[in-house]
Amino acid sequence: MDPSKLKVEELRKELRSRNLDTSGLKQALVERLENALLEEKKNETVRATLSSGPSETTNFPKQRELRGEHPPETSSVEGVRTTNEELEALEEKRRKRAERFGVPYVPSKEYLEQKKLLRARRFGEQLNAEPEDSSKIEEKKRKRAERFGLPSTKIPDKLSKQVSQINQTLQTSKNSQRQVS
Repeated sequence: MDPSKLKVEELRKELRSRNLDTSGLKQALVERLENALLEEKKNETVRATLSSGPSETTNFPKQRELRGEHPPETSSVEGVRTTNEELEALEEKRRKRAERFGVPYVPSKEYLEQKKLLRARRFGEQLNAEPEDSSKIEEKKRKRAERFGLPSTKIPDKLSKQVSQINQTLQTSKNSQRQVS
């Protein structure tokens, strides 16, 4: 299809079908449609490349074994991949829509959780790692304070004294204002 040979109404119809802006002169509409067609062509070639499967040159099972990686199991990963791809496509649509309307893009909670899950799988992180005991944390703070020459127990005491003095001052000023009224 040659966009330059189409009439303005046909151009607008094609642009509407791709959820693109339909305002402007014919030349702007032609350029917009040509850009959209190029993007579609790029996406199709990427999809074709990805769907063709692994080639012999990109498959390095020996290197994976040396690094301690194992090829992914297709049965359980296939469902995750399709869900992930669908989620990516949905988020891409939301991103483009936000861009089109000049609204800041905010990713959905599902998308963010999915990304966290995939990252955790990739790096072997534990999702629900138990937090450290407060005693361990306090011990670390104490050691850190000693290392930098700070008295660890005196700082909170000073702050609490200052806060209590400020509170007393505020309380007395409120009481004096009430007595004057």
